Amino acid sequence: MSEKATDITTLPAAQENRGRTALSMDDVKTQVSMLQEFVKSVMVHGKDYDTIPGTNKPTLLKPGAEKINAMFGFVPKYTITNTDLGNNHREISIITSLYTRDGVFIGEGLGSCSTMESKFRWRKSGRVCPKCGKDSIIAGKPEYGGGWICFTKKGGCGAKFATDDATITSQSSGRLENPDIADTWNTVLKMAKKRSYVDATINSSSSSDLFTQDVEDFKEDTDTYTETYEQKPADNADKKKELADALKKELHELCDALHMDKEGVFAEYGTPQNIEEAKKLNATLRKLVQG
Repeated sequence: MSEKATDITTLPAAQENRGRTALSMDDVKTQVSMLQEFVKSVMVHGKDYDTIPGTNKPTLLKPGAEKINAMFGFVPKYTITNTDLGNNHREISIITSLYTRDGVFIGEGLGSCSTMESKFRWRKSGRVCPKCGKDSIIAGKPEYGGGWICFTKKGGCGAKFATDDATITSQSSGRLENPDIADTWNTVLKMAKKRSYVDATINSSSSSDLFTQDVEDFKEDTDTYTETYEQKPADNADKKKELADALKKELHELCDALHMDKEGVFAEYGTPQNIEEAKKLNATLRKLVQG
């Protein structure tokens, strides 16, 4: 593997001053009290912060971080590291340093993002119908004759093909390398900046007892629908399990109605990573069933 080339860029901001005087106990109490009141009276749940299933405290989002920094008068400075991973892939690491408007250094945070992350690296690819050209081919269930179907409820023409039809089986499907990876560079930069900015805000405002990092960006892929919901329980574990079971049961019924198997559905629409995504998937399938 060739050595990674690294390019570091620093964006100018307030003058650095790491000689900041320590806060007194009363100052710390005042800052914490002010932050708690600010969160309660100004910040909006679902917009500035949110609750991610399976976590024990709210997640701070970028709009909320911006409000906290505006309240304290913190100004950001960014140090950007761009690492070449080869094959047009890159990783962006950013250190966000926060200062007072007078240039006094307060604290910093680190965030990174890479085009090798699954949501950037891969693209879903379905099989195309040789007759109508639509990306609507699905595998038929064995009890309905098997083979391949150009699914009309996905905009297809309804054509049927044998299981071993080379015009279908020769096509690649599932996860394929993104051929336009350079199109994601700016998105990766913005994502790294957001992660770093939120981390710096939590560190500098002493709000780690109130918020956690933007964990929705770091959810790992799961291989099956069941694994998505069989995670460590939170306080309302029984209700979550009941809802997850109901969603899985509905998914099975929808798959039967559409003559599709679960794996085929996940290949077409993606595996849901949380309960909200599972609800959206089932809603999409219901619309297909209803025509």
